[in-house]
Amino acid sequence: MQTIRAMWFVRRHMFGAVLCLLALDLARVATAQPADPAAAMQQMFDEFARASNAFMPGILGELTDEQVRQLEGIDIPIQDERRFGERVVEEYLATLRSNGLVWTEEGRDVEYLSQLVAKIRPLMERGKLYREIRVIVVESPTTDAYSVPGGTLIFSTGMVQHVANEAAMVGVLGHELSHLDRGHQLLPLRQAKMMRQPMSLDRGMSWIGLFARPFRPEFEKQADADATRWMMQLGYEPLALSRLLSSWDRRQDQQVPWQKFVPSFVKLHPDPGLRSVEIARLSEQLRQQYVDATYIGEDNLRERRPRDGGRRKSGQRKSERRRANRD
Repeated sequence: MQTIRAMWFVRRHMFGAVLCLLALDLARVATAQPADPAAAMQQMFDEFARASNAFMPGILGELTDEQVRQLEGIDIPIQDERRFGERVVEEYLATLRSNGLVWTEEGRDVEYLSQLVAKIRPLMERGKLYREIRVIVVESPTTDAYSVPGGTLIFSTGMVQHVANEAAMVGVLGHELSHLDRGHQLLPLRQAKMMRQPMSLDRGMSWIGLFARPFRPEFEKQADADATRWMMQLGYEPLALSRLLSSWDRRQDQQVPWQKFVPSFVKLHPDPGLRSVEIARLSEQLRQQYVDATYIGEDNLRERRPRDGGRRKSGQRKSERRRANRD
């Protein structure tokens, strides 16, 4: 523990200044006005990633496995996680607005995704901490999906339209909810706590660049395993998620070296081909335990009608769903 603190001594004194620089850079990004939603989303992603790598190359990317294990042992109270997540979502939506993109928290897609989330949440280890999981759908043809600490899911309309069936959609949702459940995006908070650096969530600081960085391979493996297990517990065919990742892997191979149309989801969640194979392998191991996990649900997705019905939790406040595009 002392060794890790010593290694991060210099970062401790530069942490706030680095984030201020990142905030200024992202403010410049927000002023750009691409001609179409796909270009806007792609530019946002690329600029967030570029800014993060330019100013914060060692904050997370160079951590050793041992450092990550020690960081994961640091507790972050749920109220701090929520404040952190609210700040990230606020900044993200402000950037969408600046780029002329539209989002909503109501309508068929939001209702449908929320009903699927309600199926998965009881299976999460920390699901009771997320009494309400906020779902935001962004109007964009790109295939994007993110989870944000505190309990927010952000999906693009392109993702909803690209996925072929309800089983695969449950897999994507399960993967994102696993990142949330395991606190994979809380490493910045844990690192600051390790360095005994007070966390500033003021509007002058920017955190969103950290969410344009690819997940660590072990985090992806954990999220895929959780998603596969949850799919099978709910009776869904896990190979639907494996096939989806395989299709993204083929698209990625076809576009190298340009990768212009590779889903942003793949950039944040790399190695879809290998992950597809691992999901198929795990599903076979679990097949005897979940013999009825065969449901696909193409019609369910097309009609936005969850298998076995499904209602949103009564505690979901309508006022929260009406925040769409508010100024």
